[in-house]
Amino acid sequence: MALGTHALALGLSVALLADAPVVAEGPAPAPAAPPVVSPPSRRDRQLLTLGAVSTTLGGAAVITGVVLATRPEVPLASDPMLARSYKPAGVTAAVVGAAVLATGVVMLIAALSDRRAHHRQDKSPAASR
Repeated sequence: MALGTHALALGLSVALLADAPVVAEGPAPAPAAPPVVSPPSRRDRQLLTLGAVSTTLGGAAVITGVVLATRPEVPLASDPMLARSYKPAGVTAAVVGAAVLATGVVMLIAALSDRRAHHRQDKSPAASR
């Protein structure tokens, strides 16, 4: 009988412990860290790089085109009635360069606005929840 009483008492104490509230002891939890600004996405970096390269190449093509288009016509030594002109090539290079330059500027603006929006989103209170 003594064994049965102990088992009953052990069962009651386990049941009572299961209903008891758990109180955590120890240091208080640390306050939440400020939101971390995540690095720019791969797309932003690629767009920024492509925009910078396109802008540089477009600017170089425009400068080359202007230099070629403004060169004077030079008469050929073999036939003075004919002249060598770089104007068509210069105008073509300047027009293509201007298009590449404009494309590069658009890509830079898109990449920088995406970055700005990304940073704004990281700093908003809703993002830290």
